[in-house]
Amino acid sequence: EGQRVGGQRRPAAEGDWRQFQEWEDATRKPEPVDPHSIEGPPDATRNMMMWRSEHWYTRESLCRSPFFKKMLRTRRLTRLRLEVSVRDSNTNVDAMTAVLHFLEDNQFMAGDFDAFQLLAAARLLVVPELAGYACALISERLSARNIIKALDHSRRYSSVELQGACSDFLLRYLDSASHVVSSLIDGSVDHQGIARHLTSLPKDTFKELVIQQRRRIQHLYRPKPCYSMCIVKRIKTLDGNWAVYKLFEDHTMRFLLSATRDQVTGAIVLSRDEFLPPCPSNVPKQEIVATLESNTFDTQYTLYDNGIDCRSLRVPLPGLKRREIGLVQYDTSITKTSPRSIVAVIPEFRAMESAQADSDSTKNNGTTTSGTPCGGGAEEESSARNVDSSYRQGEGLAEEKGPSRWGVPEGYLRNQVNSYDVSDNLVRLTNMAPQWNERLGCYSLNFYSRVKYASKKNFMLTPEGDPDNIVCLFGKSGKDTYVLDFKPPFSCVQAFLMALSQFEHRLGIS
Repeated sequence: EGQRVGGQRRPAAEGDWRQFQEWEDATRKPEPVDPHSIEGPPDATRNMMMWRSEHWYTRESLCRSPFFKKMLRTRRLTRLRLEVSVRDSNTNVDAMTAVLHFLEDNQFMAGDFDAFQLLAAARLLVVPELAGYACALISERLSARNIIKALDHSRRYSSVELQGACSDFLLRYLDSASHVVSSLIDGSVDHQGIARHLTSLPKDTFKELVIQQRRRIQHLYRPKPCYSMCIVKRIKTLDGNWAVYKLFEDHTMRFLLSATRDQVTGAIVLSRDEFLPPCPSNVPKQEIVATLESNTFDTQYTLYDNGIDCRSLRVPLPGLKRREIGLVQYDTSITKTSPRSIVAVIPEFRAMESAQADSDSTKNNGTTTSGTPCGGGAEEESSARNVDSSYRQGEGLAEEKGPSRWGVPEGYLRNQVNSYDVSDNLVRLTNMAPQWNERLGCYSLNFYSRVKYASKKNFMLTPEGDPDNIVCLFGKSGKDTYVLDFKPPFSCVQAFLMALSQFEHRLGIS
């Protein structure tokens, strides 16, 4: 009695009944707002909206939510009267009531709440449909003013959809900001707030997004415990300036990967799209598996995973920065008459326990609709745990010795390729030197009937100190057709990128 709620003083219960009813209508039934608006009321007003709400609901409708299904498992009631009282500033009673109304009537009810409060209520009551709808609303209205709040909600409620939308927005915003006059951008209050907030983001801000991306392609990064025989086909355009490369299994002709040069970035990108065009203007980020970039003289090629190149961004995004999965260096031979020499350094990934796990994970894309691993039993569950542990590894190297979990930090392999001793989790390889054949009058190598035509692209790689162990073989077998055979420590992605470096026109190599 006499308590101030919503800016109005509540009349005494013994007072005029009509005055009390008018106060009830004014406080319990506020004017509805546009559900597509995500700005919400000011904080001062939002804090005064924590009133109670009571309503009858059926047991059948409430059990659509796992939250109530577990709670009502031992109760046999057909109708329940729920009393909602909210003390959390991330949501309010109207948002919670809207979620309950959606469970009861399967209809969305607008109210005095924004999309952020709806997302919090839907996550608390475990209603994925409304949570996805709220994430879609937030994604459509992302701006510099609410991106910090969106990042906080995406991390708090582990929303993969919202994390993906926030990362896309930050990439567009930060990339465009780097091309605008610095004085105009740095003087912006919104930009200063975003830059200050991004520097202090927790490392697990995009954890669920990174784990989902890695789990989807991890079967391509993990070496199969067998000798893999593949075919690379080159499809050129009519003018011959562009080409797309496709990787197939040798005997089954099952499609594995495709690659081409991106016109925007200039890098060679690997994709799971079998119908990738020869000269794409911009490959979707979701389809990129790995990238291949070279230095100025095209004598050194670096293999990257599907992370983000943060060099053009002023603030690196935690967890999304790309990592190196290999490096190829060609010895400059402009004035030399001997064949080119190749030195490669790759991280040693954990091998699969069976080759069948790769086939099963390919069919199921590694995840089910619920986001749990499938198609490999204990092997896939173990691989999912490895992906999660690789994220917790952070941006540094693994403290433990042995195979790497997910590549190494950017720039690390450049220091290792010419060092005397490489780290324990890296493997350095060299090409098998061809011998001069007096009968043919040229340099030749024994490719064991796998290579049919002579070509400067033909090579075989062996680990340093073990010249008899051929771990990667590449050579020409027909017109625009090449063979690619590999075994551990090479994975499918690493071997394909190693072969693609042979098709580049190198300025510093004859």
